[in-house]
Amino acid sequence: MKARILKSGVLAAVCCAGSSGLAWADGGGAAVSAPSTSDDAVESPPPGQDKPPPLSAPPPSFADSRPKERSAKNAIYAEGLGAGIFYSVNYERVFGDFSGRVGFGYVSLSASETSADGTSGSTASATFLAVPLTVSYLGIGSQTNMFEVGGGATILNVGANGSAFDVDSSSHGSGSTTVVLGNVITGYRLQPPNGGFFLRTGINTLLGGSKLPVLPWPYLALGGTF
Repeated sequence: MKARILKSGVLAAVCCAGSSGLAWADGGGAAVSAPSTSDDAVESPPPGQDKPPPLSAPPPSFADSRPKERSAKNAIYAEGLGAGIFYSVNYERVFGDFSGRVGFGYVSLSASETSADGTSGSTASATFLAVPLTVSYLGIGSQTNMFEVGGGATILNVGANGSAFDVDSSSHGSGSTTVVLGNVITGYRLQPPNGGFFLRTGINTLLGGSKLPVLPWPYLALGGTF
């Protein structure tokens, strides 16, 4: 009888141990830790994001601010002295780093004298017609402020008329001549690439005069570019 009771206790203990083992196996065999929250995780930056830009690369603002090409290529301006001798009204066109100019200037002077009794007198007049043709290089400096060098020619026509009279006779005479003078230009130029106020100033050296073969002649030009 005692052996039968002992055998039943052993069987019950074995069954309980087997049930506990199955339950432990169904639970994964180990404790499962709780998932980590966003506070515990640290995101790593994308590759290369934390690297500083290279020192040799220009700032984006500088590269974008300088225009690739001049949009205002035409200019109209009045120039005092310079290639027009007295003054000139000019049109200019930019071609890359060069600029071509054609101008026009005209001056007429006259004088007269008459005696007190009106029996004699004389008159004289002179005209100056100048057509300057020049080419300038604009590649020294920025697209707005630049040092200008250039050259060309001025076609100058000079005309003269004179007359005289008295109680016995009168006389009249006229004549004209055309000369070509060389120009050498050195100066400062303000010409915004997108249009606006235009300025030129410097020295236009005239070459080829009969009495003054070389004449440094200043100039000042004001106008607009578009």
